[in-house]
Amino acid sequence: MPEILLSFILVASCFSCIYLVHAIFFATIKEDAILAAFGASAVLSFGSQTTSYGTKDAFFGAVIGAIVGVSITYLEIPATVGSILSISICIAIMQASQIIYPPGGAISLIPIMANQQLQELGFLFVLSPVCTGICVLLLFSKLKNLINKTSWQVQKQSKS
Repeated sequence: MPEILLSFILVASCFSCIYLVHAIFFATIKEDAILAAFGASAVLSFGSQTTSYGTKDAFFGAVIGAIVGVSITYLEIPATVGSILSISICIAIMQASQIIYPPGGAISLIPIMANQQLQELGFLFVLSPVCTGICVLLLFSKLKNLINKTSWQVQKQSKS
């Protein structure tokens, strides 16, 4: 039960920080800064003790998805075709680079399906909200791992 409470507190704090970073530094997109794909990233980072994705996979998978999605929007093709291409290209690049991060596929769809405000960002979308948001998420994930490691060591020592 303490693990569940810790995850709840860290996830709530993490997403609050993502919002605040964007509200302070990128005021025009603060409401759109919490991407649905970050929810999937949070499940991978905080929801499981056994499944984990490395920092490199999470960061670069998100960046690959964002770059692919924004690039597709410049083709000015129907959203359905763009979505299909976006996911397909994103997965192909991830496989070729051996960076597999499922939320990256979702991130590639966001520029195509997003509101006008996010679409107008163009490649700035890669910087914010994607890079800034995933970095905050990864920092909180590292914090969780540090807290769990410390509490596990304390429990292990007290049993001796």
